[in-house]
Amino acid sequence: MPIPSLIKGTVLLYNYLLSTKKFLNTITKCFLIKIVEKMCRFIIRDTMEAE
Repeated sequence: MPIPSLIKGTVLLYNYLLSTKKFLNTITKCFLIKIVEKMCRFIIRDTMEAE
């Protein structure tokens, strides 16, 4: 395997991993935001019922 194609392959793999990481971070953020929203709704509902 020639060296240039090895470097190219490494760069492609690195870019792929980077985009996958960004994708996963986005999913995780959305997931966390939804969980926080649900928790806030439950807390608000509980305080409304308590009053």
